[in-house]
Parts: sequence; C-alpha cells; structure tokens
Amino acid sequence: MPVAHPISPFVDALTFPPRRVITEPTRLALRLETTTHRFHRDLPPSRVWAYDGHLPGPTIEVRRGVPLEVRWDNALSGTLPVVVTVAPSGSAEGVPVQCLPGRSGGKVDPSAAGLTGFSVVHLHGAITHASSDGWAENLAAPGQSVLDLYPNEQRARTIFMLGEGDEDAFSEHDFEAGNRFPVATGVTEPLLGVPALAQKRKAA
Repeated sequence: MPVAHPISPFVDALTFPPRRVITEPTRLALRLETTTHRFHRDLPPSRVWAYDGHLPGPTIEVRRGVPLEVRWDNALSGTLPVVVTVAPSGSAEGVPVQCLPGRSGGKVDPSAAGLTGFSVVHLHGAITHASSDGWAENLAAPGQSVLDLYPNEQRARTIFMLGEGDEDAFSEHDFEAGNRFPVATGVTEPLLGVPALAQKRKAA
C-alpha cells in the first residue's frame, strides 16, 4: 500500500546522543521527562517521553566490573504520547498479522489513551540483582525516584535499556521513547586497535 504523503529520506542530519563515561563506581541520576522531538523535517514536533530530554537517550559507557548506581527520577507529565491500537483479526495462513502502514485497520484502545507516566526501567542482557531488574509491575509514579544497582559483570557488549509500561494495562507493551544504550567495555578493546567512540564521532 503506497503512503499517502511520502516524505524525503536522508535529509536530516544524524544526531548523536550525549555520552556518560563512567570510569569508577559512582551514582548517576537520569530524569525521565516529557518533551518534544521532530522525527523528520517535514513532520510537526511530537510529544515524547525521554531520558534527560534526549531521544535517543544518553549512551552510558562503563568498564566491565565497574558497578554503577542509577537513580531514575520520574518527572513524566501528561498521558501516554503514542496511540495504542488493537490489532484487527486478519491473518495470513492462520498467523495474525498487522503490517499495513498506519494503524493497520486496528481500533484505538480507549483505555490506554488515559494512562499516565508510571515507569520502570529494565536492562536487557545484563547480570542484574532481582531488586534492580525492573519487572513490568515494579512501577514508579511521576514524582517518585528509584535507585538501581548495576554490577556490570557481564561480558563487554552494547546493552539495550528501555522503560516499560504497566503490564496489566499494556499486555507487556513497552513504551520505547528515549531508549538508552549502555556500553560495557572490557580490557581487550584497547588491544584490538579499535578507535574510541569519541574519535569516530569527531571524524564524522
């Protein structure tokens, strides 16, 4: 199905999220807040939920084995900034599908439209204490803060961290505005001669 109003690709400059370089055990404060973001020059600004007002959120770089405490300050305001739809009952060879542009013929879920900014943060692919794992029902309301500890004992890798909505209301639907990408580095990276992220960005 052709898009009714196509937009020009590759016209916006590539933006880099801010970096938080952690070299020793410390505590980092990150604020979850409501802001606006323009996804394309030809589109109007959209209201989003983001980390420290950035989309994508900050990149956290930390050496393997360096523990990090993060205080998540929930300053979200307003209701859910995306439209949640209930998928139509269509299927392909018995498998439900929802792959048409837009809402794919789905109906807007009125119960989701009024949800406010309860949040919880989960770190995918990390060795994390149960109390800091960020399961979907361990929610913080706007105005509340949560302190989580990340030992960073897993192998060096890029880790995907995101905020999750209320599991009962969303059926495990994640709100993904402002996702963060913590990067755990190891002692072997300097030996490989791989340029540092800062050098790559400077060259870009």
